[in-house]
Formats: sequence, structure tokens, C-alpha cells
Amino acid sequence: MGTSTENFLSSRDRILLSAKGLFAKNGYEGTSTVAIARQAGTSESQLMKHFGSKQGLLFAILEQGWSAILHRAYALSSVADRSPQTVVDILDSVFVELEHDPEMKSILVLESRRARRDNPAGTPGEGYLQFSTLLENILKDLKQRGILRAEVSVTATAAALFGVIDGMLFEQVVSARSGRKLRFEAEESRGVIDAVISGLVTEPVTSAANQTEHPSWTHGH
Repeated sequence: MGTSTENFLSSRDRILLSAKGLFAKNGYEGTSTVAIARQAGTSESQLMKHFGSKQGLLFAILEQGWSAILHRAYALSSVADRSPQTVVDILDSVFVELEHDPEMKSILVLESRRARRDNPAGTPGEGYLQFSTLLENILKDLKQRGILRAEVSVTATAAALFGVIDGMLFEQVVSARSGRKLRFEAEESRGVIDAVISGLVTEPVTSAANQTEHPSWTHGH
């Protein structure tokens, strides 16, 4: 530790901040609880007191990331008349939020599978499950209104859409770690999402009204 801001944080928050940086840099397996506690300026016993284990610490960091994404996604989904554009905006919110936090992006992309594998039942507060449920609920609404194509499964669609996002995020993280130039621009990810949703619905994805309704949700803001 060392910055004046960090010195005012609680031991729990210092542990979270240190673990986030170390997991992003060295990976979950390559980071020890000793290293986390040392960087946080505290003890392993404090880490265990607050999080129970290194796995519990990973889950807490993932929940932080999903909490920020969900805040944005719930705001975007709170429109009176949900449309295909709502689905696009919610999916895009993952990219927008993680652009501001490359460490969290790395952890969510590379370590989320571990968390879901080790905790397959999930918990009511698990951010990934909340995001999936939100997406499925919107797709159900669109299907009931005849907007999502009748032959398309809601659950399969939600899983496939998340896979599209995960694949593009994985490419971003791997490119950054290897030092090579990303093979597509950030805005191109939005184009892919638009194209995929367009093939699943019976009405246009975008309109002039929708494009200006949420200007603050675009990339880079």
C-alpha cells in the first residue's frame, strides 16, 4: 500500500483492492493470500475474517464488477416499452462499464468461469445470475409480444448472447496481455450485437429516437 487514498480505506477494502490488482496481473492461481495481505498492509487472518478464503475473495471481487454492470443495465431496462434496442443497450453496457476498469475486465473474463464451476448453484445475489435473469426476462417479454421470433428459445438465446459478449471481451483481454493490437474497434462490438439481435427479432433494432434516448450510455462516456 502507499497512496494517501488507500491509507484511509478499511482493511477489507484494501484487501479487495490488492487482490483485484494481483488477480488481474498474475491470475487467481498465481496469487497467494500472503501476497494479497502483504500488499494490503494487513494479515492473512484479516483476509480470512472478511472473506473466509481466497475463493471467497474472488467471489467478492466478481460481485463488485457485476454490481456496476447491473446498475447500468437495470437503468437501461427500466423503459416503459422494452424493444430489441433495449437488449442491445443492456448487452453493450457490459463493454461500456468494463472499458473503465481493465483489471475488472480481466478478472471477469478469465476467472468468472472458475467461480461458476466451483459454485454451480450460485447464490441469489450472484451478479452473473442477476444479469442472466434480467436478459431472459426482457427476451420473454419480447417473445410474448411477438417481437422475438417464435421459433427462438429464450434461454438458448440468452446463453448465446452472453457467449458473444464473452468471446469479444476475451479477445480484448488477451490482446492487451500479449501487447498486440486488438483486431476490432470498440464500436465494432456494438455492430456485432446489433446484427445478432436483428436476426432474432421481427422489427428493426434501432431508430433515431432510440439512438438519442440514452446518449450517456455510448462507448467512451
